[in-house]
Amino acid sequence: MRFLIAVLGWSFAKMPEVLLRGICCFVARFIDIVLNSRMRVGYSNLSHCFPELSESQIRKIGLESARRMVEMALFVLASPHISLEKLRRRIKVDGYVLSELSKTLENPSPVILVIPHFCMMESITLLPALVDEKLPEVGVFYRPFDNAAIEDWVLKSRQRCKIHLLSRKKSTRVAVDFLRNNGCVAMLFDQNAGLSGSLGLFFDRLAYTTELPRILAQHEKARVACIYAKRTGFWRAQICGNWLEYSSYDDMSAAMNMWLENLLKTDSGLRCDWLWLHRRWARGYYFGMPKFRAGELEKCLEASGGSFKRVCRILITLPASLRETFAAIPMIKQLRNSRSDAKVTAVCQDKFFGVLSAFDFADELLSAPNVDSPLKRIGFFASLRPHYFDLHAVLENSMWADIESVAAGSSERVAIQFPSRRRHFIKKVYKADFASDAESLASVYEGFFRKFGLTGELDFSPIGPRRERPSKTRIAILCGGSGEHAMSPQKWGELIKLLDRSLDEAVFEVYGDEPDARAAYAITAQAEYAEIKNYAAKLGDAEIIRRIGACTVAIGTDCRLTHIANALGVPVVAVYGPTNPIRNGLVYEAPRAVVRPRNSPPQGGVLVELVDVGDVASEALKFIKE
Repeated sequence: MRFLIAVLGWSFAKMPEVLLRGICCFVARFIDIVLNSRMRVGYSNLSHCFPELSESQIRKIGLESARRMVEMALFVLASPHISLEKLRRRIKVDGYVLSELSKTLENPSPVILVIPHFCMMESITLLPALVDEKLPEVGVFYRPFDNAAIEDWVLKSRQRCKIHLLSRKKSTRVAVDFLRNNGCVAMLFDQNAGLSGSLGLFFDRLAYTTELPRILAQHEKARVACIYAKRTGFWRAQICGNWLEYSSYDDMSAAMNMWLENLLKTDSGLRCDWLWLHRRWARGYYFGMPKFRAGELEKCLEASGGSFKRVCRILITLPASLRETFAAIPMIKQLRNSRSDAKVTAVCQDKFFGVLSAFDFADELLSAPNVDSPLKRIGFFASLRPHYFDLHAVLENSMWADIESVAAGSSERVAIQFPSRRRHFIKKVYKADFASDAESLASVYEGFFRKFGLTGELDFSPIGPRRERPSKTRIAILCGGSGEHAMSPQKWGELIKLLDRSLDEAVFEVYGDEPDARAAYAITAQAEYAEIKNYAAKLGDAEIIRRIGACTVAIGTDCRLTHIANALGVPVVAVYGPTNPIRNGLVYEAPRAVVRPRNSPPQGGVLVELVDVGDVASEALKFIKE
């Protein structure tokens, strides 16, 4: 293995630059095409950090970053076979860095060097050979290799300029000795340190940053400098840097991140140098915020101006029915509070968009083709790929929904797995057991969201616009439904006549969709002397919502308009027959009553036509009198 590395390095060192450039471009394209999931990490990072950039600009920077990372890898292999004289011509040291080095040599003190992942960062290990002055002892932290041959090659190639490599696993004690002898300790700081790091903001997103620079600086009272290699050409760079400014040791991690963020924002050349393909930001906290250590949350909020900016992106595919969607909305509302750093985008079918757009439950609502057009829906979700969603929650239970989640290209996908079928292409699932069939849909959705981190109390209060107070008693008749779920016009007529006789002044308004127009006409014919108006199939969703929201009470079977009335906060009398009112009942905590045929079990299952209109009228009159 070591022989092979040496041969490759020698070959790259002797190879014409134009050929080396071609290799870098080819490998970068290979990564983009074959290792697309890794490239999407880079594109996603750029999209989040620079939302003002177009998709073409993001791809250009991401591809150039990948190309320069390959250039760095080739430089690592080739540099041991390039003479120091030639390297000195290629790698320059900034004048400010040289002057500060001179000052440090005159007044020795321990120094910690923090280094970002830039293309030519390996050239910093050549620093003792690039300057004329004798530098203090310098130790550089590195990740050791398990392969003995590779490890031996790394040590010999990188230590040829008198830089000492310090293993991350066991060299902390040695690093302390370096500092106590007024030496320098260098380390990369912009990797994802995981749970062992401190949680702070980087480009307004939560990121774990290593605590090692702070610990060493605080323990040995060392100064901290940020040093980086700015690429000036192929295998050419200028080593730059400056002292890190921070108010206290506890603020060091935030100061390092802010320094790098400002550098990437202000220097478009360095923007292409950074390793965007790295998963820098905190991951895996789904519907809730990560656990903050003492003081971390307060610092993050202070850095972001008092509240988190909604930079992270969550996509939710809503269920295939409006009733199920209303059951999931309280969880989605709470998600916006639970993940205060995320923008929540919900996708509904086009036929539901007019209704759902009237309710405020997500930061953004998108209209997708209806589920009976699966290929069009896949095309729609594929068009969302440039949005680079961090998390995709799939509430729709179908094979097509699983395929749509792949088309959307989110880095993380979660879903509910019902007992009726297993999920495809989605590994992280909440498995609802068979007992869940006896629970309300809202409870099942809550279990799903809680499993993936949702916190806080759910709010089941109505979600519609402010209701108008009716000047007189207005009763909405919601005659939707079909087959066993529909109540006959004759039955509706009996109910209207019974209520009309019990009320001095009341206006009955009949609402329904296109299939309900014939039944609505027959209902008005049955009403006899009652004041009744027929709006079935005559109004758009916005007007229906406005008018139903202004009614005193709504009476309806298990249809979409009944659930809309409940979401609006209108007192509702829901007439259930075959449908299970426990699982598919009304969700929102507005005045409501469920009426079933008298011989019906609590789970339903009896024809709605068998309901006693006197029971329905009694419940409606209670709401009217209240």
